[in-house]
Amino acid sequence: MPIRLLRILLTVALGLALLGTVAGLGFWLFALATGQPLQTTLAVVTDTPGRALPVVDTAGRAVGSMLFDHGRLDVQAGGAGYRILQGIDLAASGGLTIAMLLWLRRLTLSIGAGAPFATPNAGRLRRIGAAMVALSLWRVASDVLAQALLLPRIAPDDPGIVLLSSVSAAVAGKAVVRIDVTIDPALLLTGLGILALAEAFRAGAALREENEGFL
Repeated sequence: MPIRLLRILLTVALGLALLGTVAGLGFWLFALATGQPLQTTLAVVTDTPGRALPVVDTAGRAVGSMLFDHGRLDVQAGGAGYRILQGIDLAASGGLTIAMLLWLRRLTLSIGAGAPFATPNAGRLRRIGAAMVALSLWRVASDVLAQALLLPRIAPDDPGIVLLSSVSAAVAGKAVVRIDVTIDPALLLTGLGILALAEAFRAGAALREENEGFL
């Protein structure tokens, strides 16, 4: 991809990230100021799925089944701690994303100027990788914190069903519904890969400076 086009795409992405972060924080502040109830949507999964519906092919042969074991939890609850966590999550996720795009844009400008192994580029790559690792870990931590703050305040209106966190043990004699947390290692692995690449850039910059010293 041409560097010029990449710079344009990064600029657009940076603008969208800024707009999304500011809009999200604006809605959060408006809800805080007006006392609007917290709106939360979480994915849930049950340990005891209901009746399976068979899936057949065009000849009428059974070729599979559908299990309705996933769902969505929509609530208006949480409390002050949960509201604060939402604000911190918006600021942390948006801030890290904006920072990564800024560093990546500066890196692209340096490469476009013909200096890919300039000394500052290793630091930019290191910061991008560290931000990716931090963002991936924060997503897991914020999910765990959200469950801890929200679940004590809500319960299904059915004594036979219990709503649990994603890491809780089952309850005997109860139909268990859990908060469904999907951990995607892609961001963490990408961040670690960029940290390794940063070391390669650092070595390349040192080698370039050494060669220039000989000349």
